[in-house]
Amino acid sequence: MGKGSLVRWSPRVSPGKVRRLYELEKSGLYDRDLLLDVGWGLHARCRDAFTVRRAVYEGELPCPRCGEPVRRPPRKTWVSGEAVPAGAPLFTCPACAAELTWTGCREALRRLPKCFQCGRTLTWQYADNRLRCGVCRKEWTWQAYRRSVKARVWLPCPSCGKRLRRPDGNAVSRRAPEEAECPECGALAVHAGGTLSCPHCGFESTWRAYRKRMARRVGRLRCSACRHRFTWQSWRASYAEQCLLTGGGAEPLREFASAWERCKTPRRQMLLIDALLHAVHGQGALAPVLIEGDERSTKRLLDELAQAR
Repeated sequence: MGKGSLVRWSPRVSPGKVRRLYELEKSGLYDRDLLLDVGWGLHARCRDAFTVRRAVYEGELPCPRCGEPVRRPPRKTWVSGEAVPAGAPLFTCPACAAELTWTGCREALRRLPKCFQCGRTLTWQYADNRLRCGVCRKEWTWQAYRRSVKARVWLPCPSCGKRLRRPDGNAVSRRAPEEAECPECGALAVHAGGTLSCPHCGFESTWRAYRKRMARRVGRLRCSACRHRFTWQSWRASYAEQCLLTGGGAEPLREFASAWERCKTPRRQMLLIDALLHAVHGQGALAPVLIEGDERSTKRLLDELAQAR
């Protein structure tokens, strides 16, 4: 980005403050200042994470100088609530007609683990760091469950729960957006039959060549409010350093961000913080988005807090 133009992300929460908060709560005490410090710190990180998600998946990012929204062409589309690459293989659930991707079916289970046998939601056991089904009595470590999700050919539909077989790659339709940004004039070009054509400047290319060209292109952006010029690559580097891009399992962050502002009592605030940390405990890559440290150190902290409760 240009000189003096910095994206100001909220700092991650100190693990020492989180540990102290739980120590006091275990003794039946609430430090209101500490609660607000940790809670608002987590809230700010959740909001930052969704600013990044909007930029990556929906193409709207704040100008690094004035904060006004700037649009960029999105590289991904939304299918049944999941962000997927343009042209990703799609198929339809025969039971509820939801449009799905196989990656979306996997991500739904990583976000909300369910039993492969009966379809019930699994419970997280803090004491031994395992997932258990209360009906079938099946259990997994989180790592084993993730490996199993990746290898299975039968998974539940995220919309209705019906078991689906992984579709044959040759039988899956591959769809692409009907419109995309013209690399020559910036207007909307039309995609049809594997060819992208711009009715404004006459540009024409195969869809495959267009995608390769756009992947290599420097994304030059300009804020219409303050006229500041910057690149998408430089903006992207700012959040990469902060570990702010979250995957499909970001729903706990959304729930916390929307509920925190309505919390008024110390007990309710502590319960909400605990629910958020509980939710990210099994999702190793998500905890460092909120708390200082890497995946290993944040997992060790959350293990320690879970065992102490």
